[in-house]
Amino acid sequence: MGCGDSINELKLHPTDNSLLLSASKDNSLRLWNLKTQRCVVIFGGLEGHRDEVLSCDFDLQAHFILSCGMDHSVKIWSLETDDVKKTIELSYNYQNEKPFPILNQHFPIYSTRSIHRNYVDCVRWFGNFVLSKSCENKIVLLENRILLLKASSVIPDQTEVLH
Repeated sequence: MGCGDSINELKLHPTDNSLLLSASKDNSLRLWNLKTQRCVVIFGGLEGHRDEVLSCDFDLQAHFILSCGMDHSVKIWSLETDDVKKTIELSYNYQNEKPFPILNQHFPIYSTRSIHRNYVDCVRWFGNFVLSKSCENKIVLLENRILLLKASSVIPDQTEVLH
């Protein structure tokens, strides 16, 4: 299984160079296992991006994925759920004639469209902060409360924009 459209960005996992993340024009992110040549997780769908995903990044501990796109949104996805961890582990030793059971993650743990007025074409982790850049060449530094709370509860949209 491949991507549904062109790929806009690729990122290697910071602690496991067998895992590759792709940001795609098909409105999704996909996590790939390069050793087994399998798509492992698709991040998108119900609460995912509504237009093409332009940029993505892993945090240094590889607990979270950051994404942004043409829909003006910045999203944070968790790699720490039991389902994601189990599916990644299964992708290394799946021995079945049936197709690999790709996990679909429809719900990011955080999403906002209130930062930029136009599409967001770059996002990067910077310690406990998030840097985002829009096509209007506006760069915003966001305090990331997600890492501080470790996504242990519902996170309100309380992003603080630091200029």
